[in-house]
Amino acid sequence: MTSTIRKTLPIILLLIAMQMAFAQKKEKKSKTTEQSAEAPYIFESNVETLEQQAKFIDAMQMRLLGNYQDALSGFNAILKADPKNHAAAFEISRIYYDMGQFDQAEKYASTAVKLYPYIEWYHIFLAESKAERGDYYGAGLAYGTLVKFFPDETDYYYDWAFMLSKAEKHKEAIAAYDALEKKIGIHEDIIDYKLEQYLYLKENDNAIKEVRKLIASDPAEPTFQLKLGYLYLDIEEQNNAISTFQDLLKKFPSNVEARMALANAYKLKGEEVKYQQELRTFFSEKAIAIDEKIQNLIPYIQKMVEDDSTDTDNLFVLELSDIILKEHPDDVKALTANADVYYMMGMQQKAISVYKAAVAGKGAPINVWGQLITLLLEDENYTEIVEYAGKAITAYPEDAIFYFYKGVAAVQNKDYLTTANTMEEGLQKKIPTEALRGQMLTTLGDACNELKWFPKADSAYEKALEIDPNNAYTLNNYAYYLSVRKQYLDKAEKMSKKSNLLVENNPAFLDTYAWILFQKKAYSDALKWMEKAIKAIETPSAELYDHYGDILFKLGRTEDAVSKWKIALELEPEKPGLAQKIAEKKLAEE
Repeated sequence: MTSTIRKTLPIILLLIAMQMAFAQKKEKKSKTTEQSAEAPYIFESNVETLEQQAKFIDAMQMRLLGNYQDALSGFNAILKADPKNHAAAFEISRIYYDMGQFDQAEKYASTAVKLYPYIEWYHIFLAESKAERGDYYGAGLAYGTLVKFFPDETDYYYDWAFMLSKAEKHKEAIAAYDALEKKIGIHEDIIDYKLEQYLYLKENDNAIKEVRKLIASDPAEPTFQLKLGYLYLDIEEQNNAISTFQDLLKKFPSNVEARMALANAYKLKGEEVKYQQELRTFFSEKAIAIDEKIQNLIPYIQKMVEDDSTDTDNLFVLELSDIILKEHPDDVKALTANADVYYMMGMQQKAISVYKAAVAGKGAPINVWGQLITLLLEDENYTEIVEYAGKAITAYPEDAIFYFYKGVAAVQNKDYLTTANTMEEGLQKKIPTEALRGQMLTTLGDACNELKWFPKADSAYEKALEIDPNNAYTLNNYAYYLSVRKQYLDKAEKMSKKSNLLVENNPAFLDTYAWILFQKKAYSDALKWMEKAIKAIETPSAELYDHYGDILFKLGRTEDAVSKWKIALELEPEKPGLAQKIAEKKLAEE
């Protein structure tokens, strides 16, 4: 139960306080002792009373304006002139509370309560002032007094018990909850609070009695029996927990939580065979919806993700996912869960196969398509990526990411026309991030260069660099294609140099810079950069060796050039022009 003092006091409290302090006398009644004690304190209706009213209003205005010292002076003057003025004492308490002087707040709240105990806020300020000073037991007693004066306000019972519990007066806290229970009847939240107290006191039998009392209040409510089973687990009485869950399942055989709770009870008891059998029963139950089964399978998959499971555990999770799939063979959720388990077990090809089955039906979620394509990318199966990204585009035509996947895969297959068309179409869709837009524009630029659509290529690169001027890959690709075209070489050199500053020892970037220098006839410098590129990679590509040979040839090292060309030809036998250069021992233009 949280502290109530932090709630904003109603503005009307000001009016109530003033009315109580300055009300006119009511009609006379018989003055018994009890009536006299309960009647509010009032002033006589005379000139002095009007003056006091004005002083009270002035002090109140000072408090509302945050001028606490003047407000304190005003209220203290009123209290000094009239020691029975409980409203003034209360306002002083409020000011000290706001100032953090809780000892003084407690003192004046106590005075207000003694003078007139029939206003709730007086007790609340007293209780909370004590709590702020760490006197939780005193706060509890104050709330207890408040309950006596306002027995129908059930929230105060909770505050009363909460403060007693915080003071570690657990038996008294239980008594407070008992008082509330007598007032409003048996309620689950009251039972829960009492359970906390009994468990702290290690009075397990009393805790059990409380839950059984709750069950008796509504025998048809399964959650109450579940609560008893969980209580037995908490106090390490696994056998009683198991019996409780079994009894519940006799009444409610399809109760998901009871079945899983029973399985976990067997697990805690070390009965692995029964634990697994209960799970098999649960996942095989036709009456249980697949969403419930998937929800309960997820924690087991999560353990696999966190690498917190053994191979034996993983095989059992696979068995459970197979059971779900058997019971729901055409459900995309069952297929996806099964594929997820295969993937987590490192069985990538099997996972791909099941993901394909998942997207074959209608309504496969977008993340399933994404997972399948991600695995195909890891597998470098570009032909199938083009196929399945195309199908994903049909299913989700407004999602730009699938256009990107299809275009990138088509580039790898050297199908530049498909890439260009796909990227141009995708760039018209809703793109979630500017980073993705930049990647799509760069890929479009690459494809257009290969298609010799040079103005369109340059436009795409320029737009990509507007999005991210420091994208090293865009800078490199743009610079490389300019060098191949032998155009704007100074611009190409600047971009390539920048890409190498952004990303060090990237062999492709180093090769680009070397090749630009080659095109600018700076052959000695080109050789230095090409040798850096060769050293930066464990297995240099045919492209690198081809360029290496060209540079060596221009430096008059013909035999060295031919040896590099031969290495390039071994790596890529179909590379255009290589065989001719080797045969003629010269570049094509020579």
